Amino acid sequence: MLPDRWKKQPIGEVCRSIVPGRNKPKVFNGDIPWITTPEITGKYIPSKDQVNYVSIEELKRSGGKIIPENSVVISCVGNLGLVAIATREVVINQQLHAFVCPPSLDHEYLAHFLSSQKQYMESIASQTTIPYLNKSNCESIPIILPPLPEQQKIAKILSTWDEAIEKIEKLIKGKKKMKMNLSNLLLFGKLRFREFRTSASSSNKERQLPNDWSEIPLGDCIVLLKSGLSRKLSNTDVGLPVIRANNVGDKYTKFDDVKYWYNDDPQGANTKQYILDEGDLLINFINSDAGMGKVCLYKNYLNRDCIYTTNILRMKTNKKLSSEYFFHLSKTATYVDKIKKITKPAVNQSSFTTVDFKALRFLLPSFPEQQKISKLLSQYDQEISSLEEIRGKLVIQKQGLMQVLLTGKKRVKTS
Repeated sequence: MLPDRWKKQPIGEVCRSIVPGRNKPKVFNGDIPWITTPEITGKYIPSKDQVNYVSIEELKRSGGKIIPENSVVISCVGNLGLVAIATREVVINQQLHAFVCPPSLDHEYLAHFLSSQKQYMESIASQTTIPYLNKSNCESIPIILPPLPEQQKIAKILSTWDEAIEKIEKLIKGKKKMKMNLSNLLLFGKLRFREFRTSASSSNKERQLPNDWSEIPLGDCIVLLKSGLSRKLSNTDVGLPVIRANNVGDKYTKFDDVKYWYNDDPQGANTKQYILDEGDLLINFINSDAGMGKVCLYKNYLNRDCIYTTNILRMKTNKKLSSEYFFHLSKTATYVDKIKKITKPAVNQSSFTTVDFKALRFLLPSFPEQQKISKLLSQYDQEISSLEEIRGKLVIQKQGLMQVLLTGKKRVKTS
């Protein structure tokens, strides 16, 4: 039941919708931003990172349409539910759809409301390989409309949370950049702790490599490198949680989507041989190109025995290589490039062999220096994690506010 003077209507009955032209511009030498889905990275478009701009002449040639300032743009192909407000005239591609608000509808309010309708959009999308909303689908999205003053007050309240979230995201981005820059210095001997400093190696003066670091193959540092169990896993908890590629997190294992296998394997395998130990390195070695070689440290958040699947390598190291140090090394461009060189492409999933992986050579400091470097970089990880936790709480708070403010369950006072 909506409050008095509140209405619920399909957005197509309230706004003018704009479907983009069919043809992509061929020349980008104008001054009107050409917006595609990857450009929607925040609440407003264009962003400061906008790359492509088109001219009026090119739009006439390609049949493009200009989207007015303050229009609300949504994604209608693939990643549904992206929403942004045009802060100036823009042109959008076919994966986007635009709504022009009448005077009775605040564009900031509409953007907030549409961002809460992702689940509805996904429910009405065409069930193809890639979700798709046509013009009718887009115009059918229901919106709840309070009087304009209330729309504006609601939008102002929710925007306060957006600003707080944006500030935290900037801090996270800055902290990640600082860590990346520091990693590139510490992990390659360009910056060293005082107690470990030595003169540059005479044979490596151009690269300024420390003379007490050794370039050694990974195989010399590994005491265990083994893939997991290949089974058709169960969604039901039948015994052992199984770590799969999607459980390889950014630093530690994540357990938001877990499958299971039996303690006593029906095919006779000894599942105890696959039980993971705290701190094990887990490496994706059969995966899509994007996930190839991704590394995380096993952390047993479930407090129960877990095993791992065949697409993952379990790795234990000796005193030549700290597990934590190798994790940080795996985040560098040097590591990624080495993995690319040993990866063998395939139709569905690429892979690399353990032989090729063990042959990869890395320049390594002493074990104590590895530990000191890892400790510092892990402090940055902890700070980033704390900021991400704050961001998560703010997002949840905003979602809670949206549920009550956008439905009239909680009213706001207007002057």
